[in-house]
Amino acid sequence: MALYWPDAKVALDIIDDPDRRPFEGGDDYTVLRVCCADFMDPESFAKTAARLRELLGQPDESHDDDGLDNIEIIARTEEEATFMRDAAQRDGRFVRSVSLWNGPIPEGSFEIIGDGLRMSTPEYMFYRKANQLPFVEAIQLGNELCGRFSTALTCYNSGDDFEYLSSTRTSTSLIRKYLKSASGTKEGKRARRVLRYVCDEAGSPMASYLHTCLCLPPARGGYGIARPELCVVIEGEENLLPSPHGSYLAYDMFWPKERVALQYVGKSEPTENQLSALQAEGVRAVCVTRRDACEPKRLHRVACKLAELLGKPLGDDTRAWKAARKKLCSQIEPPQFDDMRITLDDIQKHYR
Repeated sequence: MALYWPDAKVALDIIDDPDRRPFEGGDDYTVLRVCCADFMDPESFAKTAARLRELLGQPDESHDDDGLDNIEIIARTEEEATFMRDAAQRDGRFVRSVSLWNGPIPEGSFEIIGDGLRMSTPEYMFYRKANQLPFVEAIQLGNELCGRFSTALTCYNSGDDFEYLSSTRTSTSLIRKYLKSASGTKEGKRARRVLRYVCDEAGSPMASYLHTCLCLPPARGGYGIARPELCVVIEGEENLLPSPHGSYLAYDMFWPKERVALQYVGKSEPTENQLSALQAEGVRAVCVTRRDACEPKRLHRVACKLAELLGKPLGDDTRAWKAARKKLCSQIEPPQFDDMRITLDDIQKHYR
């Protein structure tokens, strides 16, 4: 297929789409020709997105400065924090907050980024926050750090929006390896308990939310759905799946053995063409709208449908589960961002 921006006289032509309609614009168009695989590889996608922004005249929001003019200080004591704050202010930096951390500091917690300056690694951020945040919020933070997006939870300058990332900042395996040197401490044990429920490769805030609600064990208020792969593209017999004749670039969640997928589709139900692309080659796709995600009864029906397709029906709604579910719902809310689908259009709106 080809996508057109008539005002800018720019087109994006996906040349190996089997249902492709070749570019039909005039000679005054600039045509960017790409392959489906360019959207799957983070580096290729970043280059494609950057070139498209350039052609559309949209500003590149990366900054030339070193990003260290607005910092958070992590110190062991108030005295140490005061010393570090004074030094930062003498260098012309704004200190937005100070955090005190008295726990152990494992090896690999900092990166040297300048003369006398260190930055926390993603693994250290998870380790600290897992011990400072409520349990479910710590899971969400872990999902972000191991996922393909960021919000104000992990990136202070995200504001009220979120950002798609071309690659993850860390992974559960890297965090697990990092935590080994803290294995005998209460802080390390707490972090490992949180990590047990963190997922890799979540493609959006909504995917992270749905994974937590659906896959946490019943004792913690979830539905105990088997853990899926996230943000994946499957190699089918004829094409990549989801099929390129639709608009979705990857499945939000996928259970390969059962060939079951879950897809967040935004405010509206998918079109017949979109659903056909998601269900190509026998994939059984469950589509979740924003309303489904936000209304407990509708999300319960989604969980029941998933469990049925996976061949593992849900257990009874016991009093203990209802209490745990109520507690979970009080601790986590559906993300209210716009454009959280894994489509080219939505990704472009949040990609930096």
